[in-house]
This record gives sequence, structure tokens and C-alpha cells, in this order.
Amino acid sequence: VDHTAHLVSGKQESAGANPWSFDATKSRERRAAGAPFAGHSFVIGKPKEVPLLPHFIRSAGGEVLPKLPKQDALPAKLVLVGEAKDFSRAPKSAGVVLISKDLLFDCIMQSVPPGKSS
Repeated sequence: VDHTAHLVSGKQESAGANPWSFDATKSRERRAAGAPFAGHSFVIGKPKEVPLLPHFIRSAGGEVLPKLPKQDALPAKLVLVGEAKDFSRAPKSAGVVLISKDLLFDCIMQSVPPGKSS
């Protein structure tokens, strides 16, 4: 049975909305190449808003930290998930990235590291 007709992909472009596209085949290929969050540590700004978020991060290869690390103990790639106001005391470093929960889910769906989603 040819499975091609059942592969998930799509593109959305309409006035007033951000365009997006998704191709499950590309995501599966990227995931087969390795865990997208491997080597990344995450701190979630408001973890109670999405209780399963740590599970999603770990399943993509990331590590979830219980709180912000001190400046002298920063991991090489630290991703802060939430809004800037959630991290007013966050350490400043080139390896620290702030992303929204929506962008995090986009990265998970596309199997890409934070900052690489399209």
C-alpha cells in the first residue's frame, strides 16, 4: 500500500495571519538525525501553565532545570521559555536565549533546535 497520500503536510497563508508550513516527512527526517534539543538546558517561566511542557522538552532531548542557574554555572546553551518579565533576573550571556512557549512547540513539531524554526 502506498502511504504517500497519508503523509501530513500543509501550508497556510492568509491576510492578517502569520504564514506557516509543516511537512511531517521533513520533521521525521530531522528527528531521525538526532534529538533537536540535545545539549540544551531549559528553564520554564511559568511551569504550571503547561504542566506537560517539561515532558515535551525531555522527549526532544533537552534538560529541564528547576530554576535559573547562577552566572558562574551557566550551561553552554540555556533556553528560557516564557516572557521577558518572567526572567528579569536572568543571567546575561551569549548562550542564553529567550523564546515563547508557542515558538518552543513550533520547534518540537518541526524537530529543530530553538532559534532554527521556520
